[in-house]
Amino acid sequence: MNDRRLFLALGAIVLFSALVPYLWPQTAVHHQAGYTVTLAVLLLLIAMRLFQGLRQPSGGRAARIEQIALAGAALAGMAALLCGLCAPDVQLLQGDPGQRLPLGESSSQSVLFPVDATDPLLVDGRAVPTEGHLISETALLTAEPQPALRLVARSLDGRRLTVTHPNAGAFLSPLLLFRGTATIVGTPLPAETLAVPALSRSLSAFRVSAAQAQRAPFARVSHGRAGVLVVVGGGSRAGGIGFVPDRVPTSIADLRLQVEPASYPALLVTPVPLPSATLIGLVAYVVAVSIGLLKGFRLENTSERGRRGEGEVFELRRRHDHPTGEPDRSGEPIAEGHLAERVDDALIEPQVMHAADETTILDQERPVTGHPGDEIPPSIDRP
Repeated sequence: MNDRRLFLALGAIVLFSALVPYLWPQTAVHHQAGYTVTLAVLLLLIAMRLFQGLRQPSGGRAARIEQIALAGAALAGMAALLCGLCAPDVQLLQGDPGQRLPLGESSSQSVLFPVDATDPLLVDGRAVPTEGHLISETALLTAEPQPALRLVARSLDGRRLTVTHPNAGAFLSPLLLFRGTATIVGTPLPAETLAVPALSRSLSAFRVSAAQAQRAPFARVSHGRAGVLVVVGGGSRAGGIGFVPDRVPTSIADLRLQVEPASYPALLVTPVPLPSATLIGLVAYVVAVSIGLLKGFRLENTSERGRRGEGEVFELRRRHDHPTGEPDRSGEPIAEGHLAERVDDALIEPQVMHAADETTILDQERPVTGHPGDEIPPSIDRP
């Protein structure tokens, strides 16, 4: 592979490396040492190529197009390298309903977690899509659904009761996120505290998974089904303890409870290279290479083309160098093969390897260097 194609390929690799954090935000590959070292080496090679082009500016239009493409790749690559060296790690922000958290220690932006699971996350008034990403400053924001439960509480006569979270960001929320942990009969379980103000009841809920429900000591009360172990306290009446299987209404003390599996979004914050630098670099590379292909510029170096016989090759013969055959103007014979070559050469469209950028109206008359008399081409008669 010749130099020009090689360096354009290296530029494409650098651009792809800069886009990896955007395409696969969960991988955090830009924080790995191998990624940083490889990207630094590629950028060094491209910088050397650009410096070589600046020192030898007479490479023609194809060389200038190559320099523009490599400059764009270098810009995006530098943004990716700085992101890998300076940006924080990927973090998952989990908040309670109605809670507001900063995106990072040095970030001026914050995220507002929704009161209801059906509402989106809000970052400075902008909604984070449930499918897709939101680019904010130098971070890629993704909504990651986390398991949760929705609690419905009713009185024994069927009246709907309000469930509150005394210690959460949103006081009125029916969601169980189980941020805490408690140990029940030697088993650590996700825990949540709620209240039912209408009956002055306090609720302590402990999540039992399907695997835990298959084993003692929960198998006897859960019958092998996932659900919530609820302790009802407070109020003027006696409380109680019971197990509420998922989607099955269950009465405990003076409450009838039902839990429904749901999801609640968390925010995945992935540092990415500076979006403006990445976009400018990508556009510069793609536009430069596209123009080169549309204009018909070859991707080979001139020296490479000359070695393959595709460049400008000129050949002069002395008049007496023709072999015997048909005579030319001077009466000397011309070989049949050379005559056919002359006819073919006359039909070739003239090409200029490195045309000047000036228009023809600026061309001035000037003397043209001639050949010595003994080097006059065969088609020119001696006086």
